[in-house]
Amino acid sequence: MAELAFRAMGSACRVIVIDGPPAAPEQARALVAGLEQRWSRFLASSEISQLNSADGALTVVSIDTYRLIELSIDAWRLTEGAFDPTVLPSLVRAGYDRSFDEMARGETGIDERGPSEDADPARRTPGCARIETFPRINAVALPRGAQLDPGGIGKGLAADLVVSRLLDAGAAGALVDLGGDISCAGAAPHPAGWGIAVEDPNTDERNLISLTIDAGAVATSSRLIRRWQRGGASKHHLIDPATGDVLDTPLVTATAVASEAWWAEALTKAIFVGGPALLETLDEPALALDDEGTVFFSPGLDRASVAERSAA
Repeated sequence: MAELAFRAMGSACRVIVIDGPPAAPEQARALVAGLEQRWSRFLASSEISQLNSADGALTVVSIDTYRLIELSIDAWRLTEGAFDPTVLPSLVRAGYDRSFDEMARGETGIDERGPSEDADPARRTPGCARIETFPRINAVALPRGAQLDPGGIGKGLAADLVVSRLLDAGAAGALVDLGGDISCAGAAPHPAGWGIAVEDPNTDERNLISLTIDAGAVATSSRLIRRWQRGGASKHHLIDPATGDVLDTPLVTATAVASEAWWAEALTKAIFVGGPALLETLDEPALALDDEGTVFFSPGLDRASVAERSAA
């Protein structure tokens, strides 16, 4: 087994490779770096930035970027708009206009600067209905004024892609964790499968949940990590598509289990927007934690295993 920890996409990352080529972990890091170069909204040269600045013109992108956009639209439709990749102008208006590594100050991750107040009021996000896609040439046209934020599923999809390519390169198994968005497949380090622990943000003494899966994905989103101060108010990166403003929610974290990490990640954003009522409708195992420490479950999750709060 080979393991590599590194930083990419504004997050702590980890790769585990079982019986793969010696260079596999470094190759995985290079793959993640390449996807970040194409997808980061903070890089003017990225394909996403070029698309966002095209002012409605048709833009040809790489296969991986086209897949990112295609799945973002799928997630928007499947969640009936609770997940919305067109939140970028709202994020910028709220103050998330540069990478969080640049925004962070000290250990708190809070940026006291913040840009000047935007004169434009928050408004409903446009959604994906008018985005045009052309699969034969991997091209996309956004409506004028619409911009995509790839962060909603980007790390999850990147984890899925890297795991697939590691297995294609000869690895017997692989796990890729990009900031808590985890994809895994193939032979695991232990006979029972891949062990994945989700930390309880309220304590260092235990995990919120510990899972063992043969293959698939687990994603977690939190409003406690990417946060900052602006005009004396606390802001975070989760946007309410109905208002275009920072989401006002008692939920602290949301975790979802799915066959692919892009979908698990999209579900966590939708859970924040839809709240506990949305959890009750999900087929996928999922849970959310609120400010008071109450855990809410989807019907597909074993409540007993979570209620025990396994030791960290």
